[in-house]
Amino acid sequence: MKTYYLKVAKTFQSGHPRRHQPTNFKTLIQSGSKIHTIREQGGWAKAMADLNNGTAWLAVQQWTGLPYRSKVLTLFELKGGGGELITQELAESFHLEELAMNDGLSLEDFMAWFKASTDQELRQMLVGKIIIHFTTYRYGNK
Repeated sequence: MKTYYLKVAKTFQSGHPRRHQPTNFKTLIQSGSKIHTIREQGGWAKAMADLNNGTAWLAVQQWTGLPYRSKVLTLFELKGGGGELITQELAESFHLEELAMNDGLSLEDFMAWFKASTDQELRQMLVGKIIIHFTTYRYGNK
């Protein structure tokens, strides 16, 4: 069975106002507070299809230091999981505070992560991206 490797940041990226501060993603994922991550489609479109139909594993990892310059630690592996493509309709339906919280961030940090200055700008930036879920929760199934 295929395994897709998803890496989450240990610290906020250099362009973020909280740059180099801990994200606490590992703890938030383990406690069930961070239930997804949002990524560009890229290679994740196929991964999403494989995860949704149960033919792949998702290995969630975290860099031990600087991204791409340090080893990774596997936090957990999940068979299935899944994802959702963010359409215009889905983006418009989001309660942004809930979306940010489920991503392990405050709304302020979430907007800064995506470099968005308004709610509408954030919604537009999210269209076409993929939500990779660590649970069975889906926004499109409300």
